[in-house]
Formats: sequence, structure tokens, C-alpha cells
Amino acid sequence: MDERFKISLVSTSRSALEDVKKFIPVEEGYFIVNLVTSYNSLKRLSGQSPELVVCVIANRGDEILLETAIDMFGSKNLACVDYMKSYNLTVKLLKSGVISYFTMPEESVAFSDFVKGKAEEWKKEIEAEKFLSIRREQFDFGKFIGSSDKVREIIELVKKAIEHKDLTILITGETGTGKTLLARIIHQNTYSEIRPFVEINCASIPTTLLESELFGHEKGAFTDAKERKIGLFEIANGGTIFLDEIGDLDLNLQGKILKVIEEKTFRRIGGVETIKFEGRIITATNQNLEHLVRENKFRRDLYYRLMLFPIHLPPLRERGDDIFVLAEHFINEFNLLYRKNLPKVKGISPEARLFLKKYHWPGNVRQLRYAIEKAVILTGNEYLTLDDFKFLFEKPEKTRGFHLVEGDSSNIYISTPLESASLSNVEKELIRSVLEKVDWNKSRASRILGISRPRLDRLIQKYRIIR
Repeated sequence: MDERFKISLVSTSRSALEDVKKFIPVEEGYFIVNLVTSYNSLKRLSGQSPELVVCVIANRGDEILLETAIDMFGSKNLACVDYMKSYNLTVKLLKSGVISYFTMPEESVAFSDFVKGKAEEWKKEIEAEKFLSIRREQFDFGKFIGSSDKVREIIELVKKAIEHKDLTILITGETGTGKTLLARIIHQNTYSEIRPFVEINCASIPTTLLESELFGHEKGAFTDAKERKIGLFEIANGGTIFLDEIGDLDLNLQGKILKVIEEKTFRRIGGVETIKFEGRIITATNQNLEHLVRENKFRRDLYYRLMLFPIHLPPLRERGDDIFVLAEHFINEFNLLYRKNLPKVKGISPEARLFLKKYHWPGNVRQLRYAIEKAVILTGNEYLTLDDFKFLFEKPEKTRGFHLVEGDSSNIYISTPLESASLSNVEKELIRSVLEKVDWNKSRASRILGISRPRLDRLIQKYRIIR
């Protein structure tokens, strides 16, 4: 692709074209200038798609070329350079919408600056298109890998979601199933140009700060509000806001989210201005919202609103042979990354395949990716063997004789020698185990343990529990 700015100078007077060309910095190597001196040459120009057409008016005959150029290219990418200074020409330009008009030689410097400015705008558009192309490649449908019936159903739902830009979407699934990836795929394939994608984990920010993060605040709205703050909904306007772990929102904030979904408006904290939200809302959770509704921890009206278009991502253990499709993809990825000068890993041995298929994968696709990455780094084999995955089933002994005994993904078993079974040691190991089970989602862990989030933080610090 030739990334030089193409300009076509149009006039019946070649000397006038040569004169105008002097004011275009062609010596910088960034511009290609084509001289067009006849009606037929101008007609052939339509297939060349110049970035800028400049009509040079040196005599009456040039006005016919100008009219033809306006019909062919419109007024947006057309400029006029006038040596005749005709009043009738000025009126004609105004009626046709050509506002880039320069008299010569008086405005030669202004014309030169105009050309440079147009080239910079074009360059930015090219860079933006490159960036958008890269993002689309990163988040195309091919990134959601799998051939199972469940994956095909998900892709069909995603296609429907992409067709409707204002549709609010709920993505459900266990940790590591790919909820964030799916949200980005929907966003990148919805818009033909660059739009903001704003992500926030609702469980990672204290409730007292989350409302300000989402909606912003006005100066003086509360004690520490020393200046206006723009919220994430405002930043995401025109694009997508992704509310991850929406099940962790408190009831008050749930009501405000419902208002934005239904009315597409919100206000900053302490503000009176109603701000319109013109974008898409995607939500996600690894919790069972129906259970939270029954426990009065989630608003029923918001639940029904979100259930208008739910997309459920099944756990890896329910996706059949997709695990091998994913594993092959990750092997190829990490061969390129880690084994440039080493023999490539060609696949997985039958024994290892059997183990991977039977393993329960509590961390789902994310855990599989990490497992393949580690195995590719450490293996000396042509095919990954069961030994290359032994870290998945061999647990190192924990501090003071404790260790977690693997069961199904919803149970925790703690085993310890009798001499180490003090209440404090059991409490420490229980907290650590629960945090690991919920991928360190502290809000969820505190609910499971039946303690407040601040108390959980204090106990983590007290026992020096490290992720």
C-alpha cells in the first residue's frame, strides 16, 4: 500500500498547474502530485481515488472542469485555487459547498498550510484504520475457539447481538470461561470505526467509590470532590461499557444501572444536568443471579431486564473435544513465543489427552492456557506427556502441614496433622482455600465466609496470605 498523500491538480493551463505545484512540499517525499489538463484526463481520474483534488482556475474553460470535478468527487475532498478572482465563481463555489478556496498568489502560504493539514488528517485516519484492523484481528470470531454445539450456539447469539447496537447483554459463566473476550468480540465487531470500550470490575472497587467511578461527580458533591470528575459511562459514550461482576453491585447502584438501561440517561453525583448515554451496556457475572434475586441481593426488575438477551458460556469440562482444539491453538501460540530456536512441540500424547479430558478445570479456558504455556516452556519432549502436566495434580505441601484435597469445584476439603490443628491455622487455610476457589474475588469470598469485606482484608493481612 502506497502511504503517500495523492493530490491531483486540475486546469487547462499547464503553467498555472506548475505554479501551484511549487507550494506543495513534494521534496518531503510524502506527496504524489498528478497534473490533469483535459476533460478526458479528469474522467479517468475517478478510478485513481486521489486524496485531494485541487481545481486551478486560470481561465474561463477551467470552470467547466471545476463543475465536472464537483460532480465526480463532491466538495469534501476538493479545493479551488483562483487566479481570476471572479465574483460569479465565488458564488458558484458557495452554492456547491466548496469552502476550501484560495486566491493566488496572495493566499499561497495559506494554501500550502491547508495541503499539509489535509495530509496530516489523512495520515491520522490511516493510522486509526490500521489500529482498528489490528483490534478486529485480535477479537474476531476466530478467537472464540471451539467446534462444539454450545460454541456454535454462542456464535449465533453473538451475531444477533452485533446486529443490534443498543441491545444490553448479560454474559454468564464461571471464572476463566472467556466473558471479557466475548464482550470485546461483540464490541469490535459492532462498530466500523474506533469507539471506546470501557471495562470495570464491579467487585474490585468499594461501593462508596463505585458510584462516582461509574457516573462521575460535580465539584463539591461531597467532602473530597474538589473538582468535577467524568464517570465511566460518560467516557464510554458512543461505544461500550462492560460491567463485569454485576452481581456484586449493591441494591442502590443496581437501581441506577437499571435507569441507564431503560432511559439511556444518568446524572453525575451532585449534578442537575441529565446526560444521554448513547452506547451499549454489556454485563457479566459468574454468580447465579436467580439465586441472588431469591435472597433479595439482586433486584428482580434489573434481573428481568438483563435476561432479555443472556449469553451463557459453559465451563470447559462441558465442551467436549473443544479442549483439544484449544490446546492445539495454545501450543502453536507458545511454540512461536518460547521455542523459536528449539524443536517445536507437535502435540499431546494419548495419556495426557485422556488426563486433560477428565480433569475438571476449575479455572476453565484461562487455566488451560496457563497449563499449556507452562508445559511448552518446561518440556523436553516432542509431544506433551502426562509428566509435563503433573503440576495440575501434584499439590505442594502447605505451611504447617496443611494442604487442600482436590474435590469437585464446589467443595473444599482441608487436611492437616493433628498437632497443627489450631483454630487460627484452620482459619488461615480456610480463607486461603476459599480465595483460591473464587479466583480471589474478595466480595464473593467474604459472602461465602460470612464476614465483611473489610474484615476479610484484615485477616488476609494478619495471616499474610499471598495470591
